[in-house]
Amino acid sequence: MKRKYWIVKEGDNVAVLLEDAHCGDQIETPAGKITLREEVSLAHKVCLRDLSAGEAVIKYGQEIGRVKRDVPAGSWIHRHNMACERGRGEREAGGMAMSRKEPWKGPYAGGPETFLGYPRKDGRAGVRNHLAVIANVFCANKTAERIAASLPGSVLLRHNLGCGQIGYDLELTARTLKAMGSHPNVGAVLLISLGCERLRPEEVAEAIRETGKPCELFVIQEEGGVEKTIGRVVREGRRLQEILDREKRVPCPLSDLFISVKCGGTDSTSGLAANPVVGYASDLVVSAGGSSVISELNELIGTEDFLASRAVDEQTEKRIYDAIYGIEDFLKGCIEDRLPENRNQLISPGNFDGGVSSVVEKALGGVHKCGEAPITDVLDYALPPKPGQKGLFLMSYESVDGEVTTGMIGCGAQIVCFTTGRGNPTGHPLAPVIKITGNHEVYEKLREDFDMDASGVITKTQPIAELGEILFRQILQVAEGELTSAERHGGDELFCMPRRHGCPMGTADDIQGNYCGIRR
Repeated sequence: MKRKYWIVKEGDNVAVLLEDAHCGDQIETPAGKITLREEVSLAHKVCLRDLSAGEAVIKYGQEIGRVKRDVPAGSWIHRHNMACERGRGEREAGGMAMSRKEPWKGPYAGGPETFLGYPRKDGRAGVRNHLAVIANVFCANKTAERIAASLPGSVLLRHNLGCGQIGYDLELTARTLKAMGSHPNVGAVLLISLGCERLRPEEVAEAIRETGKPCELFVIQEEGGVEKTIGRVVREGRRLQEILDREKRVPCPLSDLFISVKCGGTDSTSGLAANPVVGYASDLVVSAGGSSVISELNELIGTEDFLASRAVDEQTEKRIYDAIYGIEDFLKGCIEDRLPENRNQLISPGNFDGGVSSVVEKALGGVHKCGEAPITDVLDYALPPKPGQKGLFLMSYESVDGEVTTGMIGCGAQIVCFTTGRGNPTGHPLAPVIKITGNHEVYEKLREDFDMDASGVITKTQPIAELGEILFRQILQVAEGELTSAERHGGDELFCMPRRHGCPMGTADDIQGNYCGIRR
């Protein structure tokens, strides 16, 4: 039986299967028929010719690893017979040099100049007008939860930190809570404190008020206990809700639009279809004067030269290398003794099941999410760009889904474009999350959890640019109030606080996909 496949780029020595296949099935390539030697699942790779031990596996026109032994044509290529050691050494040997591109114009050719949003006193604009109930410390979680339940339409931010922290860990907690309360999608804040936590609630409240929005602080120990606190906060919350309900959307310039691009539950179709579509939409936002941010730098290892070649200046180029190499150094130090082989393959089991065999293969597909725009700067976690800065940004962090999404939202992103080949129902309480997949089978199976099917890229029925334009229009519709699937389901799982206190230890299998921070 003949099977459908995709050779991503001319010169690749592997093809991606577009449907499940069995031993003895055939694919017809430009070089002739290839007979499969084993069962191979949708989105996984087969080699198009015999590969000798140590030979490079080429996909996207780039090396994604090397075979461990001789592999005959038609064999399944995956981590059982492929290893990846690619990294900084190749750049230092001069093997991955890139040249800076010519001035970039981008694909935006005119259209809407504004979207209907909520202008804020700090100069930003929101696409939602939330009343946020924020716990300042984990001890106040249940109280905050009961308050939010009594204020329909409010959003709850609860977490497991706020006390017992020191140094950079405490700084990150404070920074993140300040960023959430100050976010342009938030119209007013109810901040709930226990009263004795290490993170000073007055500091958080004052930072939020400096953006010009109301922030009311309530301390359980001073209010007289949980029940009295809830009663008073709910009364104040209803007053604030009435004010927010009277506020109307007004035209805001497209330059106020700021999206983040993210992937989670990746399979091979993400890099082939969903990510390039998101990248084209990101380029439309940036070339229209807005901004976009990408992170998960551990999953961009192997693309640092490509990214650095797009830096707007040499200082930014250096920051890109420093950020990605900082992540790489930490991961190597964390796992070198445990995983002496394939130490760069710390990606999730779901990614492996979806046909992604190494972190470099994932990176070469994942980097498409940020399109081709120049890179303006590298941002720190949950800190906004410098005043007046617009364009494409990298945020220096790794790929814990909730933590990195929260950080990019903390940088100011109002909307998240989230690609997933395996399926992912999660959302964020503050920012609408648009879910895109390149896997049509998963889309049909989990249709209610998605906002867009980008598989037309793979079937060659819809070009990347066409679907990118569709996604761009969808971004504008969401910016003006259209609910995403995650919002309709009440998804809020992607609000997670970052931590920086060392590497999780366990077995090699335990730590796959669990990343911790750069040592500071």
